[in-house]
Amino acid sequence: MMMQGGPRIHPLAIISLVAGILSIPTCCCFGIGIPFGIAAIVCGIIAMGKAKANPELYKGNGLAIAGIICGSLGMLSGIGSFFTTLDDSFRSKYGNY
Repeated sequence: MMMQGGPRIHPLAIISLVAGILSIPTCCCFGIGIPFGIAAIVCGIIAMGKAKANPELYKGNGLAIAGIICGSLGMLSGIGSFFTTLDDSFRSKYGNY
């Protein structure tokens, strides 16, 4: 069975982009953005590897890179908001120094 048209976008690249975009607004929601960020990074790396291994079947490196970048930003923002919240709780408990 012959494929019609050119290569199609790898589904993991799309998942990476969606998870990366979701990780940014959910970074302040009790750490929900961190798993989205990790999923975006992992899916993006896998999608880039599969697209590079089979360029005649898959494309979507740009989506995967965008997902990795958004996931990284969301994950770092989530970690930063966690430590900011932790710092605020320590300051309220032990006073300002």
